[in-house]
Amino acid sequence: AHLLHLPVQHDPSTGHSYVEHTTPPADRLHTVPRHIDRGTMYVLHLFSGQRRPGDLQYWLEQEANSTQVNIVILSIDVILDAARCDLQSPRAIAHWRDHILAGRIAAMFAGPPCDTWSRARGLPTRCCNQSVDPGGICNACGNRLPRPLRGPLQLWGLPGLRKREHQALTLANHLYRSTIYLAVCCWRS
Repeated sequence: AHLLHLPVQHDPSTGHSYVEHTTPPADRLHTVPRHIDRGTMYVLHLFSGQRRPGDLQYWLEQEANSTQVNIVILSIDVILDAARCDLQSPRAIAHWRDHILAGRIAAMFAGPPCDTWSRARGLPTRCCNQSVDPGGICNACGNRLPRPLRGPLQLWGLPGLRKREHQALTLANHLYRSTIYLAVCCWRS
């Protein structure tokens, strides 16, 4: 798994930041370490996804660079390392739990997948130039549109979901439980 430190440029005339689209030199490409060095403060960034211009990791690295402490942000996402970053895997969870409880992790940030929590699922959606209610079927193309999967009193899921909705909810709930578990480990360490 590679953590890529992209060359972010800032354009003062527009106020926008962007990434140069070049292949980074080998010295800016880092792998998730197999053995974590005790002389470094590590920060876990769960569900980091691919690096993006001005993302959370970029700002954390900017802050880290302004200190005298060696801080390394570890991007934890299944798309980066299927073995050590799959937070559905008990082995991967145990790996990060052990590092947290040993005091090697200074902080943790998480942005678990939110597609099953989105309020947009409860709003009418435009499809084929017509408004379709949540969970409804578009008359023009026959597509079934998303509907809410959770409610204010049913945080872990509504009853009566279709198989595909239930599978998405089960996965999301598992990832949330893993996140909560690792957060509690951080609090305890």
